[in-house]
Amino acid sequence: MPYHQGKCPQCGQVITPTRCLEANTLRRDVLECPNCRARILECRFPGCHDYALGGKVWDNDFCPDCTKQVSQTAIAGGLAIVLGKCLGRRKLPPWIIQ
Repeated sequence: MPYHQGKCPQCGQVITPTRCLEANTLRRDVLECPNCRARILECRFPGCHDYALGGKVWDNDFCPDCTKQVSQTAIAGGLAIVLGKCLGRRKLPPWIIQ
């Protein structure tokens, strides 16, 4: 099965995997980077065509760029919840005023 071109999370090069280490039907195929031989899988983020790093015990769900984007969104959402609760009480915590 031909795989799409994307960025390897280990070496950072744009690659097209040609070797499948583990073919799966219900889960993602485990592939090998032709450049650095890292164990990689397709990123689960919708619309992303890069690869996530695979491990011996655990495989990452997202590529490094999508992981950063998801983290920033979670931090912004958490801050919005805290500010919303504070504004609902009409009193800001001291650490925000500083």
